[in-house]
Amino acid sequence: MSNCHSALGAQNLQNTFEQYAKQLDDFNTRHESVRNLSREITKESKHSIFLMHRAKPSDMKTILDHAQNCLEKIRAKFGRVGEMMHTESERYRFQKAVSPGYQEYVEAESFHYFLSTNGGLISKKLIWERLCRSCPDICLPPFSTSDYLLGIADLSGEVMRKTVDWALNGDMQAVTNSCIFLQKLLCGIVSLSAEVIKEWPNKVTCFRESTIKVETTLLKLHLKRADFPNLDVTISSEDLCDDRCNKREAI
Repeated sequence: MSNCHSALGAQNLQNTFEQYAKQLDDFNTRHESVRNLSREITKESKHSIFLMHRAKPSDMKTILDHAQNCLEKIRAKFGRVGEMMHTESERYRFQKAVSPGYQEYVEAESFHYFLSTNGGLISKKLIWERLCRSCPDICLPPFSTSDYLLGIADLSGEVMRKTVDWALNGDMQAVTNSCIFLQKLLCGIVSLSAEVIKEWPNKVTCFRESTIKVETTLLKLHLKRADFPNLDVTISSEDLCDDRCNKREAI
């Protein structure tokens, strides 16, 4: 009898471990799928940013509409991520895997909003509402304030690159608007105490450098306009590479 009990106990233990193994394999498979989806989101978000950088005044609306379609497809992928999460605890256990995708998506969404509104800053609430509208019946992965802030911090680089393009075409007003936008945003960013975000100090440094670049570009446009007040002035790529005006600090 004792041998039967021992054999039965061993069989039950083996069945239990096999069940745990299946659960663990299922979790790891879904976790890897979430990582892959996050990489796809990151890649497609970068693609939409590159697309928006190619926009010219003559085709800006067409390009922005195309980019909006790209962003809508990206939002749907967050829905697929949500479908991978079977329990409330898994939403948070998978959060780190989807975080890079969120940050790149925020950068793309905020750049689109900046161009569409002539210098506006999209809120975390509006980004979340757009995601929820695209995936109405799906419990999405948590969208943290850290992911929002890190994505917005990266926006400075895109604004700076677009501003350089405007400067090369002599669009003084667009350069001025970008400069004001970055200066105001930098004031808010440097006031944040975000010690819990490991990457934050480096992000702030890069943001400040982008702001300085835009301020310097605007300064050079004003100097050229002062020299040639009756002409529509532009600056060249050689002007932008001249560091003589760059020896300063942002605000």
